[in-house]
Amino acid sequence: MSEVLRLHWLQPYIDSLQVRFLHITRYHISEYYVMTPVRLKHCVMWYLEDSALHVEADGQTYRGQSGDLFVFPAGMTVYNRTITGPNRVISINFDGNVPLFGTGNWLELFGIPVQSRASVEVKEAFGRMLSHREESGISRRITLQGDLLHLLAGLIREGVAERSEQMKDCGDMRVRRAADYIFTRSSRIPEVQELAQIADVSESHLRKLFRQYTGLSPAHYIHYVKIEQAKRELAENDRRISEIAAGLGFAEPNYFARLFKAKTGCTPTEYRRQFRIWGAEG
Repeated sequence: MSEVLRLHWLQPYIDSLQVRFLHITRYHISEYYVMTPVRLKHCVMWYLEDSALHVEADGQTYRGQSGDLFVFPAGMTVYNRTITGPNRVISINFDGNVPLFGTGNWLELFGIPVQSRASVEVKEAFGRMLSHREESGISRRITLQGDLLHLLAGLIREGVAERSEQMKDCGDMRVRRAADYIFTRSSRIPEVQELAQIADVSESHLRKLFRQYTGLSPAHYIHYVKIEQAKRELAENDRRISEIAAGLGFAEPNYFARLFKAKTGCTPTEYRRQFRIWGAEG
């Protein structure tokens, strides 16, 4: 088998993220501006170009200054007023949803804070999007969608890395130990009892932890990892499907095929035909 596909425990949620760009606007705000509190219908990102703002989001107070980035999920109630003015703010509105996470705050799940200092990459991304907004070509909206996805990918990478550091001393580490055990033993399907021993908790508590931190039961999480590893194998080499199934710990190829179709909507053969990497025939 090729090198083991390493997955972060948040990968199921990142993979299910759905994003739709709506619009980007640069606002020039007077020094006397006061925003009426509003419950956001969409996700919103602000980059403060030249600003000093008092911001309230779901009761939390923030003092924004030039170079700050604000990211608000849909459903959050936001209010702001200028501290000094005038101000310039670039605002991006977009729809974002993680079906696997339900109605929870997916930005918080990925470690993206409401307020942070914008990196050079973030500033450049906002600038590119403003430039692309002025284009009139037929691919304009697709370009802006790509820009937004690239921007969010960077924020998610930073947020997940920061969250990983912060959770080293909390309950998440027990889930991470179990998840790492699953990832590094790709040729086996571990039992829940085995994972509970690795995490040093009871089976019932492990199930509770997995649902709390991943939204999935241990069994469903194992299935997700196995299917992702199978996708890579199917796309990258010519091994028989029965061999791939056995290499991932499935004793019955038919069970593997049924599970694969249930999770992906197509059979392993259909997936290989659709997503095979050109030139992988060897």
